[in-house]
Parts: sequence; structure tokens; C-alpha cells
Amino acid sequence: MNKHWRNAGLAVLIVPLLIWVWGSVQENGDIAARAGDITITHEELKRYKTFAETTYTLHGIHERQPDDREILNELILNKHVSLEAAAAGCVVSEEELLAAITALRSRVEERDEEALLKDPYGMALVQRQRDSGLSPEAFWSSSELQEEVSATMLQVKWMEKLEAEGALGKELSFGEYKNRLLQDIKKKITYDLNP
Repeated sequence: MNKHWRNAGLAVLIVPLLIWVWGSVQENGDIAARAGDITITHEELKRYKTFAETTYTLHGIHERQPDDREILNELILNKHVSLEAAAAGCVVSEEELLAAITALRSRVEERDEEALLKDPYGMALVQRQRDSGLSPEAFWSSSELQEEVSATMLQVKWMEKLEAEGALGKELSFGEYKNRLLQDIKKKITYDLNP
């Protein structure tokens, strides 16, 4: 797989996963959407919306932002894909995870503010670290960030496995594969948009 394909796949996966793991604490009555065993909380929805608004503002994007149902659909889909990847035997080793977090930290810490403005994920990580009140060391070693990066890597491994098996290629991209899954999952989603 060429590097461009992998980077494109990572970009598609990172934003929803960022929000998924960032707000993974669930309380009774706080479920905004459910599809089988997969749930999304109102807090996860709120965090994703805040992130999306910030990203749109940073990049001067004035398009219509996704509505709550569209956001919930995407978050559920990404949880589903991560579960599917794990069920297919995709695993992220501790060494791979630590190497990825180290590279991500270097990418963020070596950039100045102007360069970070062109990197929404890096900017989001800087903002999250500031908002968390954690020291940089505590933030970069937090279980939440480790889960987020691990989930993203798991999806990339799943994408690579599907490509190696011939399930992805010229006729079907990973994005199209996810869209097909979403059409099936949408039939199972129940929403509660009133917190």
C-alpha cells in the first residue's frame, strides 16, 4: 500500500475516533444513539460538534455542518468498524502504539502555531491537552489518548487487510466500504437527541 493511500485513510478515520475515545464515559440516560451494543453519549456528540465547529472556523469553511444524526451515524460507524477489525484478528501491539504516539507527539510539539493551524488534528490535540489541565507528559501517556490512537491504527490495519484480500481496490475504496456499512447500520440506530 502506498503512503498516500495510508495517509488518506488515516485522515478519514482520525477525526471521528478522536471524539469517540475523548468522551467515552457513559452514564445512565446519557445515550444519544444506539445500534445494538454500540452507544454514543450526548457528551461524545457535544465534543464532536465542538471539534467540527473549531475545525471549520480554523479553515474558513462555510459549508453546512453535519446535523446531529449525521454525526451520530459517523461515530457509530467508526465504533462498528473498530469492532469488526478486532473480530477479524487485527491487533495493535504495545510497541506499535508507543511508536505512533511518540511520532504524533513529535509532529505536534515540533510545529509552531502557524503550522498547527494547517493541521486540524494536531491543533485539536494541543487544545485537548490545554483543556485537560494535564501536563504534556500526563496527556501523552493518558489511557484515553492511547485508546484513540489504538482504535485508529486498528482501523488502518483492517483497511490494509481488506485491501490485501481484494475486498478493496479500484472498484471499492475504504470510504465506499464504510458507506455501505453505514446504510445497513442506519436501519438499526435509535436516537435520543434530548439530553
